[in-house]
Amino acid sequence: RMILSTLIQVLVLLNILTILKRPVITLQNIFTMEKIWTKNKSTLNDIIESYTVGGDNVLDEKIFYKYDLKASAAHIEALAENGIFTRREYDILLEMLSYIEHDWDIGVLHVESSDEDCHTVIERELTKRTGSLGKKVHTARSRNDQSLTMIRLFMMDSLKQSEKRIEELISSLSKIEKKHKKTPFIGYSHTQQAMPTTYGHYINSFREQLEDDLSYTEIIRKFISKNPLGSGSGFGSNIDINRSLTAKRLGFDSIQKNSLYCQNSRGKFELKYIHSLSQIMQTLQKIATDVVLYTTREFSILKADDSITTGSSMMPQKKNLDVAELIRGNYAMIIGLETQVSSLVHGLTSGYNRDFQLIKKSIVEAHNIVHTSLEASLVMMEKVKPNSKRILEVIEKDIYSTDVVNIKVKETGQSFRDVYKNIMDIGDFDVDFDKIISQRKSLGSPGNY
Repeated sequence: RMILSTLIQVLVLLNILTILKRPVITLQNIFTMEKIWTKNKSTLNDIIESYTVGGDNVLDEKIFYKYDLKASAAHIEALAENGIFTRREYDILLEMLSYIEHDWDIGVLHVESSDEDCHTVIERELTKRTGSLGKKVHTARSRNDQSLTMIRLFMMDSLKQSEKRIEELISSLSKIEKKHKKTPFIGYSHTQQAMPTTYGHYINSFREQLEDDLSYTEIIRKFISKNPLGSGSGFGSNIDINRSLTAKRLGFDSIQKNSLYCQNSRGKFELKYIHSLSQIMQTLQKIATDVVLYTTREFSILKADDSITTGSSMMPQKKNLDVAELIRGNYAMIIGLETQVSSLVHGLTSGYNRDFQLIKKSIVEAHNIVHTSLEASLVMMEKVKPNSKRILEVIEKDIYSTDVVNIKVKETGQSFRDVYKNIMDIGDFDVDFDKIISQRKSLGSPGNY
């Protein structure tokens, strides 16, 4: 028992020593807010500082810091390979980065306006906790390639998340399609009854469209998966950083080689990213537009569960599909973000321009729009059902005209045009829905997809 008690005491002491070994934030540290580019004692005008920082510090604190920490770890490894750090110093710095990330996650660290961005906070914290080692970390890199790298990592991560949510929506639509493979539905052209179809065929059209969106997203993610870290401010460095090492560590497929092109690709890559998300939203808004129209009393060929409708503060009978209207509206919002980025990069000279800072907000908003819209669309489509009784009531008999023409052409050998001209009165023909659909033979039609 004495041995066991002694052992427990030793373990407790070791644990306390481990905690005490961790650097802590002191009042002296809190008030050390010098910018990493400061070279003299001059201070930046408060209005200029506030305007140039904008909301960058908020975005960095909430979203981008973890990507900059990841990139910093990769850069430190490359510096260690180059002899800037010893293996022991490399291990210390990586341990400190993990502590910084933990403190950030629990809300101890913040990015103030005076910090400008997360790059400043990370370098300052490393310097506080490791002394001269932290001052070496910025060797052979610029805040420009830091920002480029963390933004690119964010976009790649975002697209992976989009792909996962698209796959979830595709899976859900596949189940709906199989359940309603023979459920009657109305096909519209010019918003007029055109030909009979099935709800399964209708749903399947969106499933296939989302599969194309998924493929396009994967292509864009592959396109932007190029490592810009180590390009500096656009003109390289006389320290030979192993960019292949950092690319592999960060999960990039390749290296963006020309250091100036790294800077000139700002806006170009973000534009492709937002455009891929706009393609997803184009599909979702088409679905949402149909849902809004088809659930109206005048159409009523779709029914929405009460759990996805809202009400009116004045009209007690109202059931509003706000979710569909907002999905539809958010397509316009993401097109606006695409236009923002396209307009912003127009006319800028080669190299870094501070204008690029404004793009960060656009890509974050685009990310939020798509991810919430995909989530809402999944719930909406699972809670919307075809109103079969109403569908069969409102189908006009002449909706079968094209099918009747094709059947008569096959049976009589007459030309399509001759039969077409004389088919307006189809009262003598048997127009059974199931029979008509089963005779659609062309690949991709309701009877064969």
